[in-house]
Amino acid sequence: MTAVEDTPPDEYAPAAYRMPWDGVAEQSLLGALMLSQDARLSVIGGGLVEASDFYRPAHEDVFAVIMDLDRAGARPDPILVASELARRGILAKVGGHLYIHTLYTAPASSANATFYAREVREMSVLRGVITAGTKVSQLGRASDGRDADTILAAARAEIEAVHSVGRVDAARDIGDILAEIGARLASSEPDTSTRWEWPWMDFREGGDGLPFVQPATPGQMIVIAGRPAQGKSTALAAAMRQWCLHDDAVGVLWTKEMPEEQWMLRILSAEARVPLKRLKSRQVWAEEWDRIHAATARIEARRKQLIIIREGGTLGDIAAAQRKYKADVVGFDYIQIAPVGHAKSQGDRGMLIGEWTQGFKDLARDRGFVALTAAQLNRGNVSSGKPQLPTMENLRESGAIEQAADVVILIHREDYYDKESPRAGEADFIVAKQRDGETGMATLASQLHVCRFADMAH
Repeated sequence: MTAVEDTPPDEYAPAAYRMPWDGVAEQSLLGALMLSQDARLSVIGGGLVEASDFYRPAHEDVFAVIMDLDRAGARPDPILVASELARRGILAKVGGHLYIHTLYTAPASSANATFYAREVREMSVLRGVITAGTKVSQLGRASDGRDADTILAAARAEIEAVHSVGRVDAARDIGDILAEIGARLASSEPDTSTRWEWPWMDFREGGDGLPFVQPATPGQMIVIAGRPAQGKSTALAAAMRQWCLHDDAVGVLWTKEMPEEQWMLRILSAEARVPLKRLKSRQVWAEEWDRIHAATARIEARRKQLIIIREGGTLGDIAAAQRKYKADVVGFDYIQIAPVGHAKSQGDRGMLIGEWTQGFKDLARDRGFVALTAAQLNRGNVSSGKPQLPTMENLRESGAIEQAADVVILIHREDYYDKESPRAGEADFIVAKQRDGETGMATLASQLHVCRFADMAH
């Protein structure tokens, strides 16, 4: 390991007396944070470590600079980090330009940043346990006239403080929370919090009129899943079209498989109610031109409300775009083709997809936008050559997606598999998970020729 000026105090102590720490993990984490915006998003944005978790003082200083630069919106590459350390007068102390370069080249992969962070944090906790144990021993040896119960309470406090130190600043008194709830309940003012109503009227229960699917709210992650050709992308587009072109949301839509022009054709088809096939072949009927012109004008008037992006799609890309456009909703089509890097095995890819999914959710929660994504279902159980109704278990990488999602909607069209089905033109929308509401199933009219789902009555 490259030597730096400010080594830990026990660097040259006998091994039995040294504090636990992992120098390689500390170096690799700092390098990953300089390399990758996604790494910074996961580690810094997710609060996985703090500067005080680093054992080598030089590493603590470097991390503090990286964090400050990132929060200021700058990219903390080695040159900028070194420049800021020099400005603070501590560049030589941490080892100079050469050591910053050593850190930059240290990580085996920036994708492992969360692993490095957890290792650094674990070592920090272990050191905290040792320090707390020393204090407990001192309490027992020097009672200062205090009774045993008082000393025991102080000892417990030392141990309990280890894992929470530096991480309770955001804690709120439950009495304050309850008072806020009471004030809202007592207020006669209407609820003005942001809520994005779904475009499908059939998502309503009969009788009491309560929403079957709750309106989308900032911080949620909503997954629309289906097997191929079931209409998951159409459903995703329907929500984005409603919220961005008819409500007042600003949306960013990431499309990894379909060119931007094809997405716009789908949106135009739905908006004008003109079959997509005829738009693509340019064989539009005369009576449809008025609807096309009117739809085009409506879309043009909201051109800054919906931004379609094909390239990128990393968590860093999403964070940057959401910040740039101040997006209320970010759509992604679809989870399983998210850019998560190369994996040696399918198991590794499942883990990377899981980390991306949780990162997308964390971004939505931290930045206050709706994360809306499509997802692929596997074929699942087959009866007489026809897949059965999908369940949560049919989600690829289901564990990670299910855990992160607040709402999961599964789409199934029986007539896709059985051309003789009496349910032609129907689609089952199965609400398999809803964190703050009911689960169940609704039936919608499948109007995929005009890129729509609609209430069965329409």
